[in-house]
Amino acid sequence: MSIQRYLIGIFRTESKHLARAIRNPDKLLAYFSSKYDLDIGSISFKCVDLARGEQLRHVVLL
Repeated sequence: MSIQRYLIGIFRTESKHLARAIRNPDKLLAYFSSKYDLDIGSISFKCVDLARGEQLRHVVLL
């Protein structure tokens, strides 16, 4: 296995976990902001495993 394929594999795996780590808190923030009428701002983020069409309320994809 070449070093390039190895690094791409690591990046892809970490990116998948990063996407999950962004989706789940976004769901929690959406729940609590609607339940308790909170005004929670959004953050800008770039992750290859997050699609621009996803319905994230508190994350703006770059």
